[in-house]
Amino acid sequence: MNLTDQVPGGLYQLVLNTEGQMNFSFLSKGINSVLGLSPQKIHEFTDISSAISKVHPQDLPQVIMSSVASARKLEPWQCQFRVKSGENNQEYQWVLGAARPQALENGDMVWYGYLTDISKQKEFEAKLDEARMAAEKANQIKSDFLSMISHELRTPLNAISGSVYSLFQEDHTENQKSALNTINFAVDNLIIMINDLLDFQKN
Repeated sequence: MNLTDQVPGGLYQLVLNTEGQMNFSFLSKGINSVLGLSPQKIHEFTDISSAISKVHPQDLPQVIMSSVASARKLEPWQCQFRVKSGENNQEYQWVLGAARPQALENGDMVWYGYLTDISKQKEFEAKLDEARMAAEKANQIKSDFLSMISHELRTPLNAISGSVYSLFQEDHTENQKSALNTINFAVDNLIIMINDLLDFQKN
């Protein structure tokens, strides 16, 4: 009993008899904090319907379907779902439930399991997800910006390159030729860099 009281979360034993009735035959004190029960209420908390009423409506189908599958296949049950955090409170907290079923000789089915509060883990996962989405959005904005700037720069550079090519066809001094070669070299390298950047953005 001391072990069950000290284990984080709550331990339980759930019995499904041959008549189809499901009742908790054992609940540790830890169930109080997980399900938001008062010490007095835990002694009244025997019918499975009491537990079901605390489950979030959106999570209830998953809880029921996974429990039925566990009973039919005699496989361990595990599920994450939300439960009301207090007697009359409409706020919910996340819970992880897990159990192992056992078929008894008298035809009853017994689940030995535990429930533990994973609200902080869910909050951490939500923050990680928000951070990931923010990073993806920032990366997309950066990519769009670089792509736009690259296209905007390539247009005038192509115009400069064309103008330099036209000037090469005309008469010019050696100093002018040297200047045109420098401009042409710089423009060609800039165009190559921008094309490489655009190719990188596509990948």
